[in-house]
Amino acid sequence: MVSGRPKSPGGAHDPEHWKPLVLAWLADGHTLQTFCDRVGHPTRLAIYEWRESDPTFERKYLQALTMQQDSMADRVFDIADGNEPGREDEGEARARLRIDARIRMLSRLTPRYAEKRQLEQTGDTQVTIVTGVPDTEPPRVRELGNVPRHLLPDADPGDDGTPERNDDTP
Repeated sequence: MVSGRPKSPGGAHDPEHWKPLVLAWLADGHTLQTFCDRVGHPTRLAIYEWRESDPTFERKYLQALTMQQDSMADRVFDIADGNEPGREDEGEARARLRIDARIRMLSRLTPRYAEKRQLEQTGDTQVTIVTGVPDTEPPRVRELGNVPRHLLPDADPGDDGTPERNDDTP
């Protein structure tokens, strides 16, 4: 048993058997997680490894994801119109929640389904660029204590952090 699931018959998964099934499943609008959760199906990790090692499968996988998004968008209309088999008694609030979840997910997956937002600016505009590099040292550096002086930003280049030695001292 691997990761809580029994192995498929014959031991290791044959990628050439599973690859077209994964692609069809995704293209039909289902998620990879629901595919992998089925007993005997390959794990997500196995599928990711196939994608990494097989450029043709990776290309087809990305095409299947595009078809998945279109299928999910189509299902939004089915949910809204009440045309889903077995969901006739679903409440309006539940249907609205399912629609909103799908729309939010689609808008994040691809720009084709994202809301268009346009910003218009008239007049002078001042732009401040923040690089993420602080002008001063963070206050935490000195609070660490026991930090060698040569590691502090304001240290002299030749200062190695050791105390100065007086040759007159016996």
